[in-house]
Amino acid sequence: MPISKDGYRPTGLLRRVVALKTAPPPLMVAAASIVVGLVSAALYLSFQAGIAFPIPGVAYWVTIFGGLAGSSAIIPSAFPLLDRITGPEVRMSDNA
Repeated sequence: MPISKDGYRPTGLLRRVVALKTAPPPLMVAAASIVVGLVSAALYLSFQAGIAFPIPGVAYWVTIFGGLAGSSAIIPSAFPLLDRITGPEVRMSDNA
């Protein structure tokens, strides 16, 4: 999208950029943590305790995905601040 005459990008574009820059890193870290945790638990139970590793139940996955959804909901909560610091009224005062 081209830059407008006043040199600013649309707020919708800024929101998408903020969401795309802030959401993937924590989600990738969470995914890696889940995999490492499950693999290490399976290895420990199998080699040290001699117990077969049970696949986590529904409560585990509900907790994991609920936490991810809750933490991801924090990102859009910053959008009103983004609107305040990049809105048209700020642009007007910058040019004055």
